[in-house]
Amino acid sequence: MPFKLTIGRKLALGFGTITALIACSSAVILYESQTVADRQEHVFQHDVPNAKVSLKLKQQISAAMSMHRGYMILGLPELADARKDTWANIDTMVAQLEADAARWDDPQLLEDFEAFKAAMAEFRRAQNRIADISHTPENTPATQLFVDKAVPLGDQMISALDEILDLEQQIDNPDPARKTLVRKASNARTHLVSARESIAKHLVVGSLETRAGIDQEVAACDNSVTRLKTITQLFTPKQAETFDRYLAVRESFLATAMEVIAIRDRPDWNIAEHICLHEVTPASTEATRLLTRMTDTMEHRFVENGTRLDAATSLLFNTALYAGSAVVILAIVIALLITRSTVKPLRSVIQRLDDIANGDGDLTQTVDDTRHDELGELGSKFNTFVTQIREVIDNVQQAAHEVAGAATELAATSEEMAQSADEQTNRMNSVSTAMVEMDQAVQDVARKTAEASNNADRSGKTAREGGEVVRDTVSGMDGIKSAVGE
Repeated sequence: MPFKLTIGRKLALGFGTITALIACSSAVILYESQTVADRQEHVFQHDVPNAKVSLKLKQQISAAMSMHRGYMILGLPELADARKDTWANIDTMVAQLEADAARWDDPQLLEDFEAFKAAMAEFRRAQNRIADISHTPENTPATQLFVDKAVPLGDQMISALDEILDLEQQIDNPDPARKTLVRKASNARTHLVSARESIAKHLVVGSLETRAGIDQEVAACDNSVTRLKTITQLFTPKQAETFDRYLAVRESFLATAMEVIAIRDRPDWNIAEHICLHEVTPASTEATRLLTRMTDTMEHRFVENGTRLDAATSLLFNTALYAGSAVVILAIVIALLITRSTVKPLRSVIQRLDDIANGDGDLTQTVDDTRHDELGELGSKFNTFVTQIREVIDNVQQAAHEVAGAATELAATSEEMAQSADEQTNRMNSVSTAMVEMDQAVQDVARKTAEASNNADRSGKTAREGGEVVRDTVSGMDGIKSAVGE
């Protein structure tokens, strides 16, 4: 049995195509919608918060440096507590980045983050070392050595010179030469105090000028001692003993002073400052540099994801627009094709039925019945119907011809009967024979008339039935036409 592309199948194929296109478009739109949603979530849940945390983290690093320097200078406990709070904030923010780092797919960003954590660990370790040693004697070894050793030795030297001067005052009626002894001893004491003060000043300032001042004061002190040694013959035995003790302590003092100056002139004379300069500052600078690069990378990713989001949104809009347009156009095309392939054959059938119903139809004409659908089947049935009507009419026409022939024969017989009546008077002997013949003729006429009447009855019945079929067919075609038009 050949495959028939019926109207129902055409409609199913058309609507199936539209449904498939809508399904495909919906799938694409759903996929793009999910892509847009994922991009939005990544941008607003990760990229933006990470960038904000990175910027705040840079601020906290700067705050930690400020609290650290303030504590180094002032040593206030409030600054130490503030530094601890700042580090607590830093730890919280680093933990946030650490939790989100699992979603990062940029190797450089991950590498920078690991390096950043290492720099922050070094930054914290160095700051803790400074916090432990700041404002302790161990922080400035030169000052500690000066206070613990040089100052006591200087005090001993000053005490020795004061003792020499006190012994000199106990001498009765001193000669004028001893005044020189008092003056030189007083100068030695003054230069010693000045030298110690210049060392203390250099410990605080540490400049080239203060270092030169130490050299000048030490040289002046040496000269005063040298001049004092030139008059040792004026010393009393007690003064000579005290002066010898002074010289011995002076050697230790000078050695200690030189050690103090050497320590002060080293780069790490202040341990906290040295750690801050060579460890804390580089670590914080490196951490800030890495964090800045991470922030730039995050901002770049933010812009890139924003661009992708815009592209996905545009694609989603275009897909919906094009898919909707395609569905509408396809629906119109399918509707036009189905209408064109259906309405024209229907109109042909309706026209033929209308011609038949109005009595103007040519029963020899047929409609197209070669289509493999309901319209082809309708055309085939219509052609069969017309053929049957044509056969009925042919039968009616044949019966009418037979009735006409019988009537002609009846007329001829009647004429003969009239002639026989004229001759009755002359031919009485032939009446019997004529009556018999007339009776037979009448019987033949009656029989033929009855047959003609029966044929006419059958033709009338067939015609009435045909008219009803035609009216029903026209009514059905009108209904099909209305349905297709709707």
